[in-house]
Amino acid sequence: SVFSKMADWIGRYYNNAFMVPERSGIGVGVCQDLSEDLKYQNLYKKPKKNSYNKDVKYGEVGFNMTSASKPMLNKLLIDGTTVDGWNIKSVRLIKELMIYVNLGNGRTGAENGKGNNDDLVIAYMLAILGAGGAVLVDSEPLVPIRDAGNGASGVTMNQTLTKYAD
Repeated sequence: SVFSKMADWIGRYYNNAFMVPERSGIGVGVCQDLSEDLKYQNLYKKPKKNSYNKDVKYGEVGFNMTSASKPMLNKLLIDGTTVDGWNIKSVRLIKELMIYVNLGNGRTGAENGKGNNDDLVIAYMLAILGAGGAVLVDSEPLVPIRDAGNGASGVTMNQTLTKYAD
């Protein structure tokens, strides 16, 4: 698809950037195009814990947004937007975050209203999730969730995400 080719081009332009495509709806095709047709290598794959030896293996490309997986992203969002968290400079994202609410029955999203949506919030949550895949040459996480206050890194994104691996 045209969108897949654009994502591939932009990713390669930015030094083969790590991408976290959403694997829901039309995102299934985008994940397939990127990984199989366009051979883009730096894609999020769902971690799966092996209960026998605690090794982490990786499954399908992309994040499958479901009613079961969205609460984990909501937790990452809350953890990442505290005082010690991410510095948000996008006015549009801040506006969407202000209307991102609990809709009841275990659902979250943009509150009802003309023109309200949560697209940037979802993209932001996927970026937080993907930050655990952004590493320096020495394989240390590029971005910690928070600083422990004593100069040592606190809980890193990789440690947090490993807790949520199946």
